[in-house]
Amino acid sequence: MATQVEIGKACRMSLTRLHELQGKGIIPKGCTPDEALDAYIPHMQALAGNRLSENGLDLAGERARLAAEQADAQAMKNALQRGEQAPIADLEFAVTSLLSGIRGRLLSLPSKLAL
Repeated sequence: MATQVEIGKACRMSLTRLHELQGKGIIPKGCTPDEALDAYIPHMQALAGNRLSENGLDLAGERARLAAEQADAQAMKNALQRGEQAPIADLEFAVTSLLSGIRGRLLSLPSKLAL
């Protein structure tokens, strides 16, 4: 079995970085230098190809999610401009006013019926 120093030299990285990558599961613990390189090279290719960030996020997926959110936001703005939707505050005010008027009429019924 190779030592951590040998694996670090083969991968051209410090022991701290090697331990960090082993902790993340990128390089398996107790492997040979060749196995470490076989695990490390695809990771570096993914980083270089901008498919992964250093913290493990899928950048292409995150960009797609952001684009979908931006499209949804624009669709909502367009619906407001076309009058297909209204702001919740306006709807709340209209419904509250309507219910307040109905309540007032219902409360006045007993006094009208008593006459």
